[in-house]
Amino acid sequence: VAMPHARPECGALKTGMSLTLLEQGVYFPGNDEPIKLLIGLSAADADSHIGAIQALSELLCEEEILEQLLTASSEK
Repeated sequence: VAMPHARPECGALKTGMSLTLLEQGVYFPGNDEPIKLLIGLSAADADSHIGAIQALSELLCEEEILEQLLTASSEK
């Protein structure tokens, strides 16, 4: 899982999140395993995204949920 993100001073207009699942993983420096799940985060201010990150962190700690995300095959 990788989490690219943008801060307000970098052009983020509102707080939002997106999930992208890659069929072929990509390698990021410092990772031995390919990354298949990208979670994009845009923060409109310094605090509004904190709750979303906490909830996402709790969700991704559940192995069953993470496995479901990594094996999803639908655009729903």
